[in-house]
Amino acid sequence: MHGLANKTWAFVAVLLAGLSGCGSREPTGDVAGTLTLRGEPVTQGSIVFFEKVGVPAGVAELTPTGQFELERPIPVGKYQVAFQPPPDEAPAGAAAPNRETPLQEVPPKYWSETTSGFTAEVKEGENTFTFDMR
Repeated sequence: MHGLANKTWAFVAVLLAGLSGCGSREPTGDVAGTLTLRGEPVTQGSIVFFEKVGVPAGVAELTPTGQFELERPIPVGKYQVAFQPPPDEAPAGAAAPNRETPLQEVPPKYWSETTSGFTAEVKEGENTFTFDMR
């Protein structure tokens, strides 16, 4: 009987050790910052953090001051970052919408996570990044 009790407690200990990880979460970080073009704020569009090529982890709209803030924390780790222009709101044949930052000035290389050259290492807690497109 004594051997059975030891085996039972060993089983319970293993079970509890396995369950202790079930409630744990991976560490995350809040992300905010500024996007500029040659030092001037980019006022329209979005900034996208990609956990791997083609897989966005977070997207934030740019404010009139070029600032952004992801709505939710993202997992700690390294990310590729790209600019996403706003959708073209003008109907075909109409004049383009009035934009403070002309999108034709934003080099297309910044529109893709594979060519932007921007990376960010998100750490647990608050993270602030500044990206300047040239």
